[in-house]
Amino acid sequence: MSFRVPALFALPAIALAVIFIVLGFLWWPFYLLALPAAAAVVTLLWWRADDAAIASLNARGAGEIEGQRFRNALEALCLRVGLEQPALMVVDSDATNLAAISIRRNTLVATSTLLAKLDAMQTEGVVAHAIMKLMPPKPRYQALVASAPWAMVGLQKRLARRWDEVEDGVVQYDLAGVELTRYPPGLRSALELLDDSTTEVMGGEHLGTTWLVPPHAERTPISHRVEVLGEL
Repeated sequence: MSFRVPALFALPAIALAVIFIVLGFLWWPFYLLALPAAAAVVTLLWWRADDAAIASLNARGAGEIEGQRFRNALEALCLRVGLEQPALMVVDSDATNLAAISIRRNTLVATSTLLAKLDAMQTEGVVAHAIMKLMPPKPRYQALVASAPWAMVGLQKRLARRWDEVEDGVVQYDLAGVELTRYPPGLRSALELLDDSTTEVMGGEHLGTTWLVPPHAERTPISHRVEVLGEL
């Protein structure tokens, strides 16, 4: 578990401690007992973070024949990079998007529209992008906020967004993905399609850069991403 995981969940506890100190509540055994209690809460929230993120999207397991094109691309690319195949979940939505959630386990969450719209080469491109977000496995800090307590969620979101932005860079995942497929037109074509589509998934704003196309406030313009891929 990265040190940033407990740091993210510790924010409300720190705020509460400061309030107690300001109010003059200085009974030292309370703070001594608070340490193991905080550790237990952090562990619990981290343990349920994957399920909380998926539940926030109202995602379901993919049907046996649903998204077969997606499954085929996922299986082939995972074999190529030596990654255990992540679970595939589906959100019934008119939006066209794909999230890569990696906290304790790897999960891809695709919208039903994305599974239906993309052709084989476009699908391979977006799957490769998502796989690169899971290599090597690491927490997607914005996804962790889904399991956080309501207190100070705004501050937690800003901190998680900052960490993801520093470490990520969506264009870098585009480039890594096309290096894997060796076919830039596939992802470029998919992004062009998404640029003309709705990509905002209800309940998914907090997942930030886990999405193939992040929410507007955190988005690198799709036109820029298409331009970069067009130069390859």
